[in-house]
Amino acid sequence: HSWFFFAIILKSMAQHLIDTNKIQLSRPQRFPESYQNELDNLVMVLSDHVIWKYKDALEETRRANHSVARFLKRCFTFMDRGYVFKMVNNYISMFSSGDLKTLCQYKFDFLQEVCQHEHFIPLCLPIRSANIPDPLTPSESTQELHASDMPEYSVTNEFCRKHFLIGILLREVGFALQEDQDVRHLALAVLKNLMAKHSFDDRYREPRKQAQIASLYMPLYGMLLDNMPRIYLKDLYPFTVNTSNQGSRDDLSTNGGFQSQTAMKHANSVDTSFSKDVLNSIAVNHADSRASLASLDSNPSTNEKSSEKTDNCEKIPRPLSLIGSTLRFDKLDQAETRSLLMCFLHIMKTISYETLIAYWQRAPSPEVSDFFSILDVCLQNFRYLGKRNIIRKIAAAFKFVQSTQNNGTLKGSNPSCQTSGLLSQWMHSTSSHEGHKQHRSQTLPIIRGKNALSNPKLLQMLDNTMTSNSNEIDIVHHVDTEANIATEVCLTILDLLSLFTQTHQRQLQQCDCQNSLMKRVFDTYMLFFQVNQSATALKHVFASLRLFVCKFPSAFFQGPADLCGSFCYEVLKCCNHRSRSTQTEASALLYFFMRKNFEFNKQKSIVRSHLQLIKAVSQLIADAGIGGSRFQHSLAITNNFANGDKQMKNSNFPAEVKDLTKRIRTVLMATAQMKEHEKDPEMLVDLQYSLANSYASTPELRRTWLESMAKIHARNGDLSEAAMCYIHIAALIAEYLKRKGYWKVEKICTASLLSEDTHPCDSNSLLTTPSGGSMFSMGWPAFLSITPNIKEEGAMKEDSGMQDTPYNENILVEQLYMCVEFLWKSERYELIADVNKPIIAVFEKQRDFKKLSDLYYDIHRSYLKVAEVVNSEKRLFGRYYRVAFYGQ
Repeated sequence: HSWFFFAIILKSMAQHLIDTNKIQLSRPQRFPESYQNELDNLVMVLSDHVIWKYKDALEETRRANHSVARFLKRCFTFMDRGYVFKMVNNYISMFSSGDLKTLCQYKFDFLQEVCQHEHFIPLCLPIRSANIPDPLTPSESTQELHASDMPEYSVTNEFCRKHFLIGILLREVGFALQEDQDVRHLALAVLKNLMAKHSFDDRYREPRKQAQIASLYMPLYGMLLDNMPRIYLKDLYPFTVNTSNQGSRDDLSTNGGFQSQTAMKHANSVDTSFSKDVLNSIAVNHADSRASLASLDSNPSTNEKSSEKTDNCEKIPRPLSLIGSTLRFDKLDQAETRSLLMCFLHIMKTISYETLIAYWQRAPSPEVSDFFSILDVCLQNFRYLGKRNIIRKIAAAFKFVQSTQNNGTLKGSNPSCQTSGLLSQWMHSTSSHEGHKQHRSQTLPIIRGKNALSNPKLLQMLDNTMTSNSNEIDIVHHVDTEANIATEVCLTILDLLSLFTQTHQRQLQQCDCQNSLMKRVFDTYMLFFQVNQSATALKHVFASLRLFVCKFPSAFFQGPADLCGSFCYEVLKCCNHRSRSTQTEASALLYFFMRKNFEFNKQKSIVRSHLQLIKAVSQLIADAGIGGSRFQHSLAITNNFANGDKQMKNSNFPAEVKDLTKRIRTVLMATAQMKEHEKDPEMLVDLQYSLANSYASTPELRRTWLESMAKIHARNGDLSEAAMCYIHIAALIAEYLKRKGYWKVEKICTASLLSEDTHPCDSNSLLTTPSGGSMFSMGWPAFLSITPNIKEEGAMKEDSGMQDTPYNENILVEQLYMCVEFLWKSERYELIADVNKPIIAVFEKQRDFKKLSDLYYDIHRSYLKVAEVVNSEKRLFGRYYRVAFYGQ
C-alpha cells in the first residue's frame, strides 16, 4: 500500500507550494535540504525492502517498485529535477547485473514508468543538430568541434550529463544485452515501446523534432556494432553473398574470426563507476537543474573477456558504447536481432541528414564498413518472403504442432505455452538441415526465404491462430504487414545509400572508382538482388542503380571488370523474374547499362558489357538454368529498347545490341539441345561448336568449349578432329597474347635464316621479318596454313579491363606440344612441322638450344614419316562430307 502514502506526500507537497506561494520560486529553492534528505532516505529504505523481500512477497514488492517509479516520475513536477535524477540513479544502483530475472523485470518496469513522463523529451535535452563540414576545405576548428561532439554518439559521461533519462535507459539496455535471453527481451521491449510512443506523439510530428528525438537514441548504433558478432544469420539462410570478385563474403557469418575482429574493433573496457565530480553535479543547485548524470557501481557479469581495441584509425575513433569490460558471444535470437535492427532503422530514417553526414565524415574507414554490414543484416532479416510462402509455412507449422499434441508430446503441459518452444525446435531443425543445401546458384531470380517461421511476428500470429481461431482476413493482414515492413526497410536503406553516394562522391571516385569504399557500397547494392524483395521494392532498386551507374560509370567501364561482371550477373538474374514488371525494369536497366558503356567508349563499342554479359549468361546456365520464355521475353524487350531509341539510330549501337542478344540466344538454344543429344556424339559436338562460336569474343569461355569438344572427339576415336580443336585453342592463346602486347619486336642476327636478297613472302612469317628482326606476333594468321577455319579466332574482342588470363608463352608451348602429340596419333605428319615452327620461334628467343635440337629432330622424323606413308600408301583417312540444311 505504499502508493497511498506516496500519493499523500505528493498532494502535501503541492498544497505546501501553493499555500506558501513557493510555486513561483526556482525548483532548488522550493524545499529545504532536510526534507530532501528525508525523502531520499524513505526511497532508499523502501528499495532495500524491494530488493531483499521479493522472494517472500513477490506481488507486494512488484507493486511497491511500481509505486516508487510513479512517485519519482511525479516529483519532476514539483522538485529540483537534478535531485530527482539523483534519486532515480540511487534506486537503479540498488540493482546489479547478476540479479535474477524478477529483479531485472523490476528494474525495467521502474525505468519504463519513469520514462513515460509526459515531458520526457524536454527532460532529456535533445542534441543540437550537427553542422555539415565543408568537404573541400575542412578547417581545424570544424574538426575540433566534431571531436567534442563525438561523445553524443555513445553512452559516456558527457552524454549522460546532458541526457540523463535516455542515458540511463540506454546504459541499462546495453548491460542487459550481456545478460540472459529473458532479460534481453525485457530491455528491448521497453526501448521499442518508448521509441514507438515518441514517434506517434502529436507534439513531435514535425520531421525536425523527430530528427532531434532520433539523435537521442544514437548510442544504440554503437551497441549494435558491439553486438554484431552475436547476430546469427544462419537461421535465415547461409550468408555467403558472392562479391564482385566471385569470392565468398562471410563478414557476418558465425565464424570465430569475425567475432574476434569485431570485438577488438568495437569493444572497449569501461569503468562503469563514474567520477565523483560527475555524481556531485547531479544535484547541484543551479537554475538549470536538468544537467545531470547517472552512475552505476556494478559491472555486468558475462561469459567471456573481450579484447582491447587495437585499431589505429586515421580519423576520430568511436567512443565506447558502454558495453562494459566484458562481452558475451552467445547468439541473439531473431526476435532480439529484429528488435535492435528495427530501432536502428527508425533512427536512420528519422535522424537529420546533417547528423548522419557529420558522423560519416569523421568516422574511421573500418567503422563506415561496419555501417554497411549492419545494412546488409537489415536486408537479410527483413527480406520479403511472399504471401503464399508465409501462409504455406504457417500451415505446415500448424499441422506439425497439432500432430505433436495429438501424439501426446505435450501431455501434462499447457499447449499454448509450449507452442513457441515446439515451433522454435521445428524451425531450428529445418534451418540447420536446409541451410547447407541452399546456395545462391540454385535460386532465381532471388533467394527464397526457406523458413518464414523464423519470423517472431509469424510465430505470434500462429499462436493467436491456434488459440483464437483467427479468420483468414487476420492472417492476410499480418502477411501484408510483413510485406510492408520489408518494403519500408528496403526504401530506407536505399535512401541511406543514395545519401552516402551523394555526399561521398569524391571519395568513391578515387583511383578511378577502384577503391574499397566503392566495392563496399556496390556489394550492398547487389545484396538487394541476392535476397528476396517485392516487385514494388525492386522498382526503386532499379531506379537507384540507374542513378548509381550514371554517377560512377568508370567503376564499371574502366579498370578491372569485377564490378561490371557482378552487375551483369545480378541484372540478368532479374530478367528471369516471374513478375513481368520486374522483367521490364531489369531489361531497361540492362539497356541503360549498355548504352552508358557505349557513351563511355565515345560511341565506338560496348566491348566491356558485351563480354561480361556473355560470361554472366554462361554462369547462369550452370547456376540457375535460365533460358525459358521469361528470359527470352526480357531479351526481346532489350532489343525493342535499342530499336526504338531515336538518339542511337544513326550509330552502330542497335546493331551491337542485336548481335549480343543473338549470341545469348544461340548459347541458350545450344545448351537446351545438348541435354537432348548427350548420347549422340556428332550432334553433341556440333552443338558445342555452335556454342564455342557464340563465345568467340570471350577467350576463356571459348577455350572451355573447345576443350570439351576435343575430349569428346578423343573419346570417340576421332583423333584428327581432336588435334584440330587443340590447334584452335593454341591460335586463341596466341591471338590473346598478341593483343595484350606480349610479343615484342627484337632485332637479332638471322644470317642463317634470312639472306639479304630473300623476299619477305619467301620467308616464314612466324620466324622473321623483312628488316631482319624476329616478330613474335603469333596471332591466328600464324596457323592459317594449317586450317582455313582458324580465322574464327580473330573474332576475339579486346577489353583492357578483363581479369588478366594467366596466358604466357610457356602455356602456348604446352598447348602446341599437345597439338603435336595428337597429330602424331592421327598420322597427320605433314602438319607437325607447321605446328612446331611457332615453338622454334619461342625457344630461339629463349636461346634454349637443347630444346631446339629436339624440335628439329621431331620435324626431321615427321618428314621421314611423310615420305614413308606416301611411298607405301598404307595410310587410311576418312572421307568427310559437308552437309548444309536450308530452311527450317
